[in-house]
Amino acid sequence: MSATMQAEDLARVIWDQGRDLVWTEDAVTGSAFVGTGETLLSGAEVDSLLESLIVGQQPEGAPADPGLGWTGWLSYEGMRGALGVPGYGEEHGGHRFLHVLDGVRFTPDSPPRWVVQDSVRGPERERLCAAARQRWAAALTAFAQTGPARSGPVQAGVAQSGPAPEGPLAGGAQPPSSGKVLWAHTREEYLGAVADAQAAIVEGEVFVLCLTTRATVAGEWDAFETFLALREASPTQHLALLRLGEVSLVAASPELLLRLDGARRARTHPIKGTRARVPDPELDALEAQALAADPKERAENLMIVDVARNDMSRVCEPGSVRVERLWGVDSYAGLHQLVSEVSGTVEQGVSVGEVLRSLAPGCSMTGAPKHRAAQLIQDLEPVPRGLYSGCFGTVGPGGTVELAMAIRCAVMTADAASVGVGGGITSDSVPEREWAEVHLKARLTLGGLRASSPVAGNVGAV
Repeated sequence: MSATMQAEDLARVIWDQGRDLVWTEDAVTGSAFVGTGETLLSGAEVDSLLESLIVGQQPEGAPADPGLGWTGWLSYEGMRGALGVPGYGEEHGGHRFLHVLDGVRFTPDSPPRWVVQDSVRGPERERLCAAARQRWAAALTAFAQTGPARSGPVQAGVAQSGPAPEGPLAGGAQPPSSGKVLWAHTREEYLGAVADAQAAIVEGEVFVLCLTTRATVAGEWDAFETFLALREASPTQHLALLRLGEVSLVAASPELLLRLDGARRARTHPIKGTRARVPDPELDALEAQALAADPKERAENLMIVDVARNDMSRVCEPGSVRVERLWGVDSYAGLHQLVSEVSGTVEQGVSVGEVLRSLAPGCSMTGAPKHRAAQLIQDLEPVPRGLYSGCFGTVGPGGTVELAMAIRCAVMTADAASVGVGGGITSDSVPEREWAEVHLKARLTLGGLRASSPVAGNVGAV
């Protein structure tokens, strides 16, 4: 395999073939994985899969590469079912996972490496090998004709991301021109929803509530080109372009919902607290310090950490749950975020499904107490969240998991792109600032939208 070929080269071949695509990257380590598959699970099939996988039980022939297994997403409404809160039905088919049996791993210091699940034997393995050779030959042909992918591998890590440039959108991008942005809430409706949430806080129903809205832009959008723009503008640990059926998810999430390793160690990294970045480095550093010291943001983050600890304790060994990091600041293109980390050791015999039901939906995207917060969200938000504030990532056959919160993402279909955004509401929240915050978050993703083009190379784009 060509050492100079990049993940984009192979991903584009699969994309142009119109096949389901899994392309994930970690901007901190520089690692990327590109694969495809033939078996697509949805809805209850995904639930059954997650129940069948026992944390820490690695079956014989399980793949060593974390990209192999099942990759996809869980919707917010599907995850909310764990709380028994009725409400909106599923959008875009709800849960979806693709069975990825082979793919190519890209790392900064070694050539691309084709990996295949060890459990695949005989004629099926030969068939996979033949298909992989064909894809790679097509990628080599394109590489020889056009040269390496123009965007290059993602280089920036979390701590390296600089302040957002001056201008209307991060990265200098302009608002999408192919369609008008339609918000689920008007300004007055969102301010009213913030006030209603604060009234519930005063009454003691909740301590903090994550209120969200949605920006939708009609039109034919190119998910592949949008992902290239987003990964360049917002390099994070959880970059993904997933095309599963007729729906594509383009994501640059900074937040880990759940990581499970072979030793049954579980981790979650809830984010609560946001501050916009500024071009001047000294002022930007002061903004980060101000975020870390802000009493409102610290209180909001601490309440979410308490929820995460409680969620973890239901499936972890007694005494194993602990806070690894509290009120840390991670800086990304355009935003500073207040991040904490909670870990625990999952009890033996517990399924991946049980762990997810304990954590679902993510506490940073609901509130505290979680059950009542989810009920209030149903009343205050006029449309379903869908994939937004659910999660996406990979589940391995040995019960290993890497799932990121579905934030900083766009959901793209044949005729529209939607971006969900929100923020935590407390008694100290200023409604106008909350409205400004959701617009700040939305523009970072909306600015990356790219319209479809009739030229070759956009096969299957939305």
